[in-house]
Amino acid sequence: MGKAIFTCLFIATFFVYGQSADSTPTAIDSVQNSAALKDTLQKDPTPKSVVLKAPDSTVADAPRQAPDFRLFNDPPLAAREYGFGILGSIVSGTLGFFIGSGIETAISGEDDAHKGTLSFTGIRYDNNYGAFWGGSTGLILGSALTTYFIGETDEEEGSLFPTLLGTVAATGGALALASWVGVNDDIDWKPFIPLLAVPSLGGTLG
Repeated sequence: MGKAIFTCLFIATFFVYGQSADSTPTAIDSVQNSAALKDTLQKDPTPKSVVLKAPDSTVADAPRQAPDFRLFNDPPLAAREYGFGILGSIVSGTLGFFIGSGIETAISGEDDAHKGTLSFTGIRYDNNYGAFWGGSTGLILGSALTTYFIGETDEEEGSLFPTLLGTVAATGGALALASWVGVNDDIDWKPFIPLLAVPSLGGTLG
């Protein structure tokens, strides 16, 4: 019995000694690694950032684009805007001409109204009266709105205000040209040229 107890104690002592011997190097390595890391942080606490510099030839050889000074970036679109603007001005200008003449007649009476005349062969009206104001408003709205919405369908970068402003200025010039060629005197076809061609040009430029 005593011999068995002695044998068990011997085996247990040998096992514990072997485990201690195996774990001792690991503990020593951990202490050494911690000390090395501490020394590294004390010498250089913040890591240096790496800056990548592009070669000088890449910046020097980059091609420079010349500024774009074209009046129209998309000439086919400008042509469509101008053409449809003329159609819009014909429709709304004709409606406005007769509406303005009719309103003046209703207000002033049949005898005192300055009625304008509009047909396929010619046009005549008196400045600053019903047909003049109605036709002018129709030319402006028809040209400006048609030109603007044609541009919007092609996702053109534009604004309604510059288009309307350009149309108003161009319509003023068209009315002056129409008076110069005799729209206030006799029924003639020549005033159709500035009245139809000029307002849409202002809207397209705007």
